[in-house]
Amino acid sequence: MDDLSKKKLIIITFLLDIFLIANMYFNEHKILDNLWTLSVFTCHILFYYNLTFENRYILDILHYFIFILPTLALFTPNIYIKIISCFLLILIQILWIIEKRCILNEKVYQFGYGNELNNFVIILTSLLSFNIGYLAKI
Repeated sequence: MDDLSKKKLIIITFLLDIFLIANMYFNEHKILDNLWTLSVFTCHILFYYNLTFENRYILDILHYFIFILPTLALFTPNIYIKIISCFLLILIQILWIIEKRCILNEKVYQFGYGNELNNFVIILTSLLSFNIGYLAKI
């Protein structure tokens, strides 16, 4: 993996961590919110370590969680978790358009990028957006 992609991934992950820490500090949480946040931090710790040492096997497993955790965010009552997840999904879609690939992969490796996944992410982003709008209205 090239250094520029690594730097982008580290910056994105670090920004998400900052928003999650701020969310934990400033907002009240239910147990599901805490479990979701703990899962994200666990994945991020593993991600930082395995990105540094380029452990492709673990990075591929963590790749699934990029989509599993935002899907689970649909069921959390915390609007900020939904906003963070929606932001991540929109950012991923923008990077797919700009890079024409998933930046977590090598240039020839297509895991985590394709029409089916793109369709799923568009639907998930829409559902999260509706969820956010509903919660913001209350």
